[in-house]
Amino acid sequence: MPTDDVDVSDRWREADLAAGRLDTAEGWRRELAKAIAQAAKARFSAVFTCPPGRPLEAQYASWPEQYDVLVRGVFERYLARIERGPDGSSRRPQGGAFAPLESASDRRLAQRVREELYEPAGVQGLITAPLVPEGSPYWIGWIVVGSEVDSAALMEAAGEPLERVAAIAARTLEHARRLAEAVGVVVPLAPPAPGLSLLSRREREVVELVVSGRTDAEIASMLRISEQTVGSHLKRIYEKLQVHSRVALTARVSGAVRR
Repeated sequence: MPTDDVDVSDRWREADLAAGRLDTAEGWRRELAKAIAQAAKARFSAVFTCPPGRPLEAQYASWPEQYDVLVRGVFERYLARIERGPDGSSRRPQGGAFAPLESASDRRLAQRVREELYEPAGVQGLITAPLVPEGSPYWIGWIVVGSEVDSAALMEAAGEPLERVAAIAARTLEHARRLAEAVGVVVPLAPPAPGLSLLSRREREVVELVVSGRTDAEIASMLRISEQTVGSHLKRIYEKLQVHSRVALTARVSGAVRR
């Protein structure tokens, strides 16, 4: 965490500038995460961008980089379940900054995330600000800030400037999209997901458990196979469905599984 005497408002101005600066997607996310973490004097910040309304397909950068393991753990292990909520519906607020662990509809899941990932990393408070273009109902990304102070104190100190940065960032992403369209750049769509008919019965069982948020160990126990066998099944599933992670697998096939 920064310890110099630079005025807080100056740090948030740096975050505003980072949010509005055109860069490569990866560089933009990284520099914005760094500026926000420094402005908020937080443990870490992470910036996610995604196709409109498709958070499970997000890409992200975090700062400092040592917190990437934490951010990746939440994203890959828990985001699908957080997205569905306990009754299978999305739980994405459309307003300003909020405290995700305190406002989660699935309280047990929120507590599990807190105890397994955030608290061991020294993170007590967490706030999130969605990136939503003006007039759009869809998230195109979000910003996460984690701190050693609780969420209420973090919201009091950083909530308002974080909302401003998020609004600037959303405009930047929307302007970049329109600029790309204006010069004739066409962003290719992901290929249609192959049907689950390509998978064996056992592979379908594994997929259903992955989509429900089970870990490899839990899947192995439920199917009475070894974790190594679960890993082998997942490797074949990834190859057949042309995905490279549990998050991408969930995004690709969750609709087919529910049908």
